[in-house]
Amino acid sequence: MKYITNMVLNWLSSPGAVWHYRRIWLDALALAILATASVWLISSARGLSTIQIFDENAPHEMLQSVFLGLAVILAVVAAWRAEAFGRYLSISIALICYIFFFREVPVCKGEIVSFCTSRPPHVLSIAGGAIALLICTIFYEIRHRGTVLKAVHPALSWPLAIAAFSLFGSQVMERFHFVAVEETLELYAYAVLLLASLWLMRNSGRYR
Repeated sequence: MKYITNMVLNWLSSPGAVWHYRRIWLDALALAILATASVWLISSARGLSTIQIFDENAPHEMLQSVFLGLAVILAVVAAWRAEAFGRYLSISIALICYIFFFREVPVCKGEIVSFCTSRPPHVLSIAGGAIALLICTIFYEIRHRGTVLKAVHPALSWPLAIAAFSLFGSQVMERFHFVAVEETLELYAYAVLLLASLWLMRNSGRYR
């Protein structure tokens, strides 16, 4: 146990790649709040209720899909420009956003008949993204030893931790039926991923 503890402590204290965009959490928060407020005001002016604004396939959820779609595109461009380690980071974020994009696409049922998919493509798309992420990780770890430990180091991966914590919070809010808070927390997580993709596209050369 002591050996494992020392190994983890040495890993945490070891120098490695650092995420230089430190304001991402604040900029993503401002973007999420501004986008939510804009959707709320515009939709309310059109006579939509809060439930209608934050429901499945409603304006706010469509905005989440837009954030994720843009993040996928930007991360793919970043991967195209980057070198080995930066390419792995960019591809990973692209696939994570791809998985969440299809997670947000509802299964067609009942009153949901547009901008939806049947269950098999929905499940296969998410599973395919997860498998692709696993294959990509194994490939880069074999080609460049230490890639995974370098990528998940807190000094570099903390924006993803913020996104994950925000998504966890949204699930808690869902249990209490705080729909607006739930969807806003999800949008915040996706705003973090969007800004991370944009920053990587512009600064992919930092990670070699």
